[in-house]
Amino acid sequence: MKIDSPIVSVLMPVYNCEAFIESAVKSILNQSFKEFELLLIDDCSTDATVDIVSKISDTRIKLIQKSENSGYTNSLNQGLNLAKGIYIARMDGDDISHPKRFEKQIQFLEQNTDYVLCGSNYKIIDTETIITLPEFNDDIRLTLLSYCCLAHPSVMFRKSIIDNNSLQYDKNKEPAEDYDLWSTLIKYGKILNIQEPLLDYRVHQNQVSQLRITRQISSSKETKLKLISYVYNSFTHDELVVLDKCISTYREISDSDIKLFHQIKVKLLKGNNSLQFYQEEGFRLYLKRMEITFIRSYFLQVKKYNPSVFIEFLSIKLKYNLSFTTYDIIKLLIKSMLFLKNKPENKK
Repeated sequence: MKIDSPIVSVLMPVYNCEAFIESAVKSILNQSFKEFELLLIDDCSTDATVDIVSKISDTRIKLIQKSENSGYTNSLNQGLNLAKGIYIARMDGDDISHPKRFEKQIQFLEQNTDYVLCGSNYKIIDTETIITLPEFNDDIRLTLLSYCCLAHPSVMFRKSIIDNNSLQYDKNKEPAEDYDLWSTLIKYGKILNIQEPLLDYRVHQNQVSQLRITRQISSSKETKLKLISYVYNSFTHDELVVLDKCISTYREISDSDIKLFHQIKVKLLKGNNSLQFYQEEGFRLYLKRMEITFIRSYFLQVKKYNPSVFIEFLSIKLKYNLSFTTYDIIKLLIKSMLFLKNKPENKK
């Protein structure tokens, strides 16, 4: 390997990983594919992370020590700028890559030039649990509308796409910065998940805080709205408000919102039919499920229930040809009956 022109640049941002960093680094150094540089970017660790890495002798390791703690996303973007490889491989300081991970990903990307990114399934460390992710591009695109279906430390992607389109991780989307980037990359080519666990992924308590969960939910919502906008982006203010309610976990829904969402759905279906960005039937089912969930939430949150509300429910159900579970229909009917039972009699 020529030191100045590696095939792969491995991006490994680290912070206080002393317990796991040695096994993570060695899993990279022991890859069957050897032509890479390992950009290990330390975010001012206060433990022995740097000391452990410094003792590992391998010219492919490039240890970058930041002068100030500026966060995970900043480290990722610094790595993108420094990377000299044709491909970028992601890796975290507490996971383990399987020996043939790079070999298999490079082979796929070399043989399929219309693909911009290749991820894989993964195994949870200290368990027998294997997480299976959608394999093909059409399925991945549709799944991204609902959640991130790519394991960040398992991916390999083309650096030329990043450079040619001035892309980077968005710090404002942290801790869902990867979800946002993948949802941008799908505009430039196809994505695949190899159906093998090429990564052992570590789950531990330090990964998640309530604040990060709240930020992740907010960031993910913005990414989902971006994904929807790929097929239609001329929404009115009121339509954007309704879409936001559809994607949010908590929402107060009115009957006018339901009518407006049906108009939004028609526009989205028409836009996608024209652009063919999402697989047609899959996108239709995605919007149908969203509509059912939206309407179901509206009727189940009604506090003052009466038979006229149940009749309204049946009317909307028939009008938009929506299918509900028998359980939901019976629940709404019982609420109507209870209203009649508890209705005070008129005084004579």
